[in-house]
Amino acid sequence: MESTAVCPAGQTAVSGGWGSGYGVVPGASLQTTTNTFGDSWTVAFDNPTDDVLGGVAFAYCAA
Repeated sequence: MESTAVCPAGQTAVSGGWGSGYGVVPGASLQTTTNTFGDSWTVAFDNPTDDVLGGVAFAYCAA
């Protein structure tokens, strides 16, 4: 599962992170591009359990 946080128009994701439920492990957390270069932060999650859990990415954005 992946989650992507997108910055407002004209801003760049300078850092980011994640929040997740118990048992969910973030695999990759990196700056990505949706509409313009570097405007988002994406986190890929791994859930090694049988529970239905998820996670959410967040981005710190700057102009």
